[in-house]
Formats: sequence, structure tokens, C-alpha cells
Amino acid sequence: MTPPIAILQDLHLIHQIRHGDQNAFARLYDRHVERIFKLHCRLTSDTEIAEDLTQETFLAAYSSLGKYHGRSAFGTWLWRIALNTHADYRRYARQLPETEPLEDELSAATSLDGDPLATCTRRDGDKALDEAIVRLPTAAREAFVLVRIEGLTYQQAADHLDIPVGTVQSRINRASGLLHRALSHLIYEDNRILPQRPPKESTHVVR
Repeated sequence: MTPPIAILQDLHLIHQIRHGDQNAFARLYDRHVERIFKLHCRLTSDTEIAEDLTQETFLAAYSSLGKYHGRSAFGTWLWRIALNTHADYRRYARQLPETEPLEDELSAATSLDGDPLATCTRRDGDKALDEAIVRLPTAAREAFVLVRIEGLTYQQAADHLDIPVGTVQSRINRASGLLHRALSHLIYEDNRILPQRPPKESTHVVR
């Protein structure tokens, strides 16, 4: 099967980089920076830290480009580097600032007048979800993002966060409860904006 055009374009840019075309890396950066920055924003809830981690991710990717052999899509390989960068950040940060739970926002969200569902769009829901995620307590947010947004299994998230699987599950339950309350005015009966739970059968760990 022929690889998707986006993968072929990445491979072409990597070929150019290896042959000395520095502008090719800038184009590769532009193709992937939005996703990587959004990942770090969701995990840290701090745009300045997310910007730093995004730059570190791409610097690590550039210095390791010789180790990329194309066995997976470049975007997947870069995503793994981003997770490793975040793991390093967590490991060496003595204490991540814990944001306050969404209690105040929850009360406001559940007491809105009118019928916001009548004009709510999927795009509105996605934006509201992102805004609510960054206000979650750090521990709950990290677990929720890794499993429900990025698609890691509970075991993968547990390995990344260095906590038991049961703790991952309890943190996700807490995050889901806060988000459901905060976003109750945007959740359709048959079209929830919260991501679905990942399958439990996979045990492959991302490194």
C-alpha cells in the first residue's frame, strides 16, 4: 500500500535535511509544531512552558534525525519524543503548580440561562473542552490528556507518569467528572464532546 501523501512529504523533507537543506527542517517544523505545542499545552496548562517544551522536542528530533529510519510515521516518532520531553520535565521539576479544581466554573456553567445547545457547534465544544482541560488539577489533567486525548492505554500512561494503573483510572474519573459538570451545557445526549475511553487490551508501552 502506498503511504499517505503527508508521510511521503515528511520523508522527502527529511531526505533534504540529511543532504544539507536547513530550510527543509523549518518546513518540517511548520507541518508539526501545532500538534506538538497543543500536546504540551494540554499536559502543562502553561503556554510558556509548552513553548519551551515544544522547542526542546524539535531540538531533540533534529539531533536524533539520524536515528529515524522511517519504520513509523515521522509524526508518530516526533510525538514519542514530545512525551519523553514531558517526562523529563516532570522528572526534574520539583513540584508542578496545582491549579484549582473547576468548582467555581462548574457552578457558573451549570446555571447558564437560555438554550446554548440550540446554537452549540462541534467547534465550540472542542474549544470549550480545551479551555476546561487546562483548568483541571495537574494530576487529573495529565492522566486525562494521555489516555482520553492522546490514546495511550492505562498501562502506558501509568508508565509515563510513574504511578499505578489504578491511580491513573481514579485521576481520569476525577477529570471526567469535573469536565462533564463544566461542559454539561455543551454535551448533546447523542453527541458527547468528551473523547471515548481507550481499549484496555493493548499492553504495548510507548517509550
